[in-house]
Amino acid sequence: MVDARAVARAFALGDPLGGATEVDRGEQGVVWRLATDGGTWAVKVLTGPADEASAAADVAFQELAAARVELPRPRRTVAGTVLLAADAAGADGPVRVSAWVDLDPGVTATPADIGRVIAALHLVDAPADRDVEPWFADGVDAATWDGLLAAGRAAGEPWVPGLDRAVPLLLDLARVVVPADPARLRTCHRDLNDVNVRRTRSGGLVVLDWEGSGPADPARELCALLVVQTLRAPVDRAVELYAAYRRAGGPARVRDLADFSTVSVLADNLVALYARATLDPHAADPQRAFARQQLDWMLADPSRVSLPAVEHLLARLGP
Repeated sequence: MVDARAVARAFALGDPLGGATEVDRGEQGVVWRLATDGGTWAVKVLTGPADEASAAADVAFQELAAARVELPRPRRTVAGTVLLAADAAGADGPVRVSAWVDLDPGVTATPADIGRVIAALHLVDAPADRDVEPWFADGVDAATWDGLLAAGRAAGEPWVPGLDRAVPLLLDLARVVVPADPARLRTCHRDLNDVNVRRTRSGGLVVLDWEGSGPADPARELCALLVVQTLRAPVDRAVELYAAYRRAGGPARVRDLADFSTVSVLADNLVALYARATLDPHAADPQRAFARQQLDWMLADPSRVSLPAVEHLLARLGP
């Protein structure tokens, strides 16, 4: 739940025209729509760890990026903070607010659209201000997979056979992982995909979900996005996206398998995250259900994110 009046007062949004309505639930939080006499707002209740310094840093990046791409403008509290504490918001987690954007549910962004957007973001002058976090740098080792499989079997989890088939492929792909070159790091969005680059009702393109912004090698972020394109569609979509990125002046180039390091690490960490969520006795039922749903999709065909798959994609991208 969200206390609409408390949030509106803290962020100076105006008087609520009713309660907040839940509209979306994802990996980083639950989004509520709040209409006031001052406008319509997206209120996000975060489900994971959050701290003011990180939130302020991603808002600073958004403010730079807003000169190149459309995004929901972030809102600060009257005290100047990005986050409002859970107890002050009457919510299950800390809250942040941005302007509401009306998306067009009937139109999806094309690969060329997404390529132009990521090119624009990679041209933002935003040097990295810290090292890459373990989530984006370190994958999962064989012993950890063994432990998760054993725990899943003991709990009778339905994802166990799928993970058992996926682990050899994940460990094989991990052979491409090398540490990122600090000289190539920039501040990046780090969660770009078809869900977070959307068409608006006014016909424009908007970039959503900036909470994960931080240091990354742009080429590795680009590779992650290219692989996402191949998960539900032919490799041709990724090739089209990369060509559009280059035409739009995107500075990164995909040159070798090491550029797919982030692909391997994120595949590991997302699968492990969802598996742990299903095993967590303290996790809320919707959180466990969401985790099982994600695992069903990710483990249905683990060959989509494998060493042969990224080798094929690299060959298709060309020099």
